[in-house]
Amino acid sequence: MTKYVETVEEKAFSALLDEKRDEISKAARGLVELAVGCSYVHNLFRNYAFQSEEFYVAEHNMLHLTYALTEHDREALAEVAQAAKAASDSLDRGDSETSAGFRICIADLHYYAMTSGMIEDALKPTDRREIDSAQFELWRDYAERWACLRAGGE
Repeated sequence: MTKYVETVEEKAFSALLDEKRDEISKAARGLVELAVGCSYVHNLFRNYAFQSEEFYVAEHNMLHLTYALTEHDREALAEVAQAAKAASDSLDRGDSETSAGFRICIADLHYYAMTSGMIEDALKPTDRREIDSAQFELWRDYAERWACLRAGGE
């Protein structure tokens, strides 16, 4: 079994995250923490089944935090999302042989892509009306999914 070595892009993502942490607002830090935490738990925490309701709550909370973002926060978060995407793109998604930690292989490291996507989605609405609309759509989708699950479908 080959020992896992972080790619340059993964190291750059971690370094950028550390660098930006001190220059962004508390709301922006919270948004990043939600994205990274959800992504980590969903992809790498083997003894926990992340439920779809938890995604809805996390996405709702991330959208709520976007109300308080400054333009500087948005620019910094866009950089973080781009760095996470670059880290994801640097990995071989089909490599299920190289170990990246206890019971984790490189193919499991989708949390970079998920982190990037969650941050990008949270940054799409730019004003209060768009944020309110995004939250409404999120909960409407959740209600439809819940109704489908209760009816026995998927």
